Amino acid sequence: MRYSPPRIAWPSRPAPPARPPVKGTRHYVALAPNWRLLSPLARRYASETMAADLVITGLIRRRREMAHDLLQAMARIDDLSRDLDALDHTLRLFDPGISLDQIPTLQSRPRPDWALRGEVVRIVFAILRDAPGPMPTRDLVAAVNRERGLGDEITFLHVKRVRKCLDRQRVRGALKAVTVDGGQCWQIA
Repeated sequence: MRYSPPRIAWPSRPAPPARPPVKGTRHYVALAPNWRLLSPLARRYASETMAADLVITGLIRRRREMAHDLLQAMARIDDLSRDLDALDHTLRLFDPGISLDQIPTLQSRPRPDWALRGEVVRIVFAILRDAPGPMPTRDLVAAVNRERGLGDEITFLHVKRVRKCLDRQRVRGALKAVTVDGGQCWQIA
């Protein structure tokens, strides 16, 4: 099957002679206004309606996507519900007297040392702004922990989190790494 591009016929030009459509292809004729023939008011109205049409088309498409996502989520809920019922039946096979209502659900809670999005970056910049000079990574980690109320204990995870923040900001050009007394220190660029 051969691809045939859509045909566009402009009103100001004579339309090409119509060809019978080839089996298996579709021919579209799009009409566009001749802007030179329209008055300024008509041009403005046409451009506004075209912009409104584009917005409406985009919103309709987004609504369709969201409805699709909702249907997928509902299907996932149905699958989980069936799996939970099957698991309940299996539990009753092994322990017929089990009370399934007494089994608590797992709840994920953020650990107290987890940071919110952008929290470490804000704290690091506040500390470096107030610092008299470049600060070593270890001192920055201790200051971030004090600011977040985590105490003076420095763990590998805290160092990793602050180091990742520093590296990202260095790549963005917001921070600069300098060497002081053979150690790497940080300052605002």
